[in-house]
Amino acid sequence: MKSVLFTTALSLCSQLACAASLPSAEDFFKAADMRGAAISPQAQHVAILLTVNDSGKHALAVLDTADLKHYVIVAASTEEAPITGFRWINENRLSYSINNLRPLDRGSIDEFVVNRDGSAKRHLIFGDINTWGNDPAFADGLSTKPRQLPMDYRLFDVPHDGSDDIIVKKDLWGAYDPAPDHSRLFRVNTFTAHRTDLMPPGQPDHAMQWVVDASGSPRTVTTRDRNNCSTWYRQPGARKWTSIHTEECIYRQDFMPRFFDGKGQLYVSADYQGSSALFRFDANHMQLEAKPLLSTPGFDYDGEPVFDYPGQTLLGIHIESDAPATVWFDDAMKELQRQVDAALPQTVNRITCPNDCRRAPALLVTAGSDRQPDQYYLYSPTARTLLRLGETHPGIQAAQMGWRDFYHYRARDGRDIPVYVTLPPGKHDGPLPTVVLVHGGPFLRGVHWKWEAGAQYLATQGYAVIEPEFRGSMGYGAELHRAGLRQWGLSMEDDLADAAQWAAQQGWADPRRTAIMGASYGGYATMMGLIRFPELFRCGVEMAGPSDIKLLYRYTLISQVKQEAMFYAAIGEPDTDGVQFEATSPLKQAARLKQPLLMVQGLDDPVVPQAHAFAMLGALRKTNDKVEWLPYPGEIHGFKYQADHIDFWQKVNAFLAKNL
Repeated sequence: MKSVLFTTALSLCSQLACAASLPSAEDFFKAADMRGAAISPQAQHVAILLTVNDSGKHALAVLDTADLKHYVIVAASTEEAPITGFRWINENRLSYSINNLRPLDRGSIDEFVVNRDGSAKRHLIFGDINTWGNDPAFADGLSTKPRQLPMDYRLFDVPHDGSDDIIVKKDLWGAYDPAPDHSRLFRVNTFTAHRTDLMPPGQPDHAMQWVVDASGSPRTVTTRDRNNCSTWYRQPGARKWTSIHTEECIYRQDFMPRFFDGKGQLYVSADYQGSSALFRFDANHMQLEAKPLLSTPGFDYDGEPVFDYPGQTLLGIHIESDAPATVWFDDAMKELQRQVDAALPQTVNRITCPNDCRRAPALLVTAGSDRQPDQYYLYSPTARTLLRLGETHPGIQAAQMGWRDFYHYRARDGRDIPVYVTLPPGKHDGPLPTVVLVHGGPFLRGVHWKWEAGAQYLATQGYAVIEPEFRGSMGYGAELHRAGLRQWGLSMEDDLADAAQWAAQQGWADPRRTAIMGASYGGYATMMGLIRFPELFRCGVEMAGPSDIKLLYRYTLISQVKQEAMFYAAIGEPDTDGVQFEATSPLKQAARLKQPLLMVQGLDDPVVPQAHAFAMLGALRKTNDKVEWLPYPGEIHGFKYQADHIDFWQKVNAFLAKNL
């Protein structure tokens, strides 16, 4: 293996030997040195996103794959407006997204385009809310004058046809709608902003989620009318749309269009033996094929197709089950994967292709594991050499990290609950102080088998970390998700207590020294866990947790969609579930919370605003003198400043050391 040390005046991706001492909080939580990479369609260039020194600023650089010392910085950004994504449009042109994290705003996405040499930069989509609805005056689609698109447009896809175009999605509102009523797709030239409507007349009402075929033509759409979601399909070139599936949106895991291949074959995920699998859809008979193409028993299909774009051939699929992997259907790609895995045997290695994967001069490889933060390489299939581009966290050494494994435990009602466990490195003499770490959402997949900074930081401090995928979580079959509906503070909370007891039964957790911790929904669950199970949880750390469910409906952005049946089905209805909300709102039960609690709040949080924290803090201070308050001015629902992120975890470590 050949290693290339790439350093510049920006301190790009330094490769330093790990110190013998354990890494610090800064090593875990400072902005990643290298935040991502993308290889160009012809594999002549690679774009990488970097953090500039310790400033938190970002730089997007383009390197020649034949000589990595030749590079150009094409864009830069700050902590308050970070670059959050980038992709190649063609061999010469890129687009990148900047998320403006302004106070009292959930963030607005601005889209820029630029040539690989830094020229012809353009602000194509304005994220400023003041541009909302200020549509460009080119309704006929014929204008070639340079224009900008307002914030109701967003990047949808790149056609992969060598053109300078992108596909954008435009949201449209009804007269008094707080959320978009429907959307349309347009093809936009990135030099002129010339817009071409991709939609034929007669699209279904309330059309929101599109899938396009290999030519960029919309072929399926999912419509939403309150809580009813329908999927529609049309033949190539046809105007008529045919409904092929309908279900309640809150249950929408049973059928979902995913992608088309070059022959126009539609692939969908659909229910199979309790979890979703990937099927081919027979458009002639309007039904699924009898057997799935790809199934991951116990896990819903979660995959990303890999195409040979010149022929639009499906080569393989990057998937995630208990851990990430790639399933290759192509023999040549199987051999390339074997070669890369032989060179990097300690990591899971994801190959990212240019347009023509099997004949490319270079491939991008992302290598990582539960103990190893992501590292980036270029692989030459001809020379069979790896060139190291950089890594996310050079201060982390895999040998110093804990082991992370996937299990199931039995909840009190007999349901199997998935859980990830991270144990400190080395041998352990007896049970350990333990943190039950609760993910936010909550209706999503919250935990993954990869290097997770929070879990690994706690593990290096000597804690066993238990991360249950409690009922309501997604990714493990619809039944687990559905079991969590209207169960905030009830059976969802029982699952967390059962996880703590199970971990103690395995000999990992000391039941006398177990804490509960989480952010957003995890913050809510932390407070309710301390209230309901004082015998299990000795202390807690909550960040941005809703303290009053009724207040959640009234004073946050959730109030914009409070009329939707889907939201009521997930949590409950304020008008009819008042008794349940009283019993399951931490604010209403604050007198029962007696343990030490660290409360953390971003004072500009628009999702769970400070009213939740201030009300709970005031109530707790009447009966609990062990509450610590940690506000962060200027922070939102999470951290945008790395200094605050580092400080938070240092404070968490001190709090847990004192109380466990």
